[in-house]
Amino acid sequence: MKSEKAVKLFLSGLNCSQAIVCTYGVKYSITFDSAAKISCGLAGGLETCGAVSGAIMVLGMEFASSDLTDRYFKERTYETVADFNHHFKNIFGTVKCPELRKKLNIEKNQFIKKPGTDQINFCANIVRVTSDLLEEILNLNALDERNEK
Repeated sequence: MKSEKAVKLFLSGLNCSQAIVCTYGVKYSITFDSAAKISCGLAGGLETCGAVSGAIMVLGMEFASSDLTDRYFKERTYETVADFNHHFKNIFGTVKCPELRKKLNIEKNQFIKKPGTDQINFCANIVRVTSDLLEEILNLNALDERNEK
């Protein structure tokens, strides 16, 4: 399952956004190196959870169009991102990293990944759940596309 790969990447040293984008990027012809680079700055205690930010990037790659004037695909992307955020909030209560950190009393400067710590386990779980939600949405999209044919 993709979530296992994402967690493994996270535990190997990638940040949460990198773990998500690197797991799914190959589907969209993005190299691992490029995926790691473009998603690197989306983690580490920013306002939105890095795993969520990474998932939003993947949803954009899946649903958006390279035709910048195509409103249908823009709207579909926006709706899908909103749906993803809704499901994530139902599970964790927020998509905001500072609020997620408060649940474990993790300060911004304490993002040190030490195996077995509450922080690493909490964030690894967020990466796992994010990947599972993303996979569910992508599978539903694939099913919709097959049904349209």
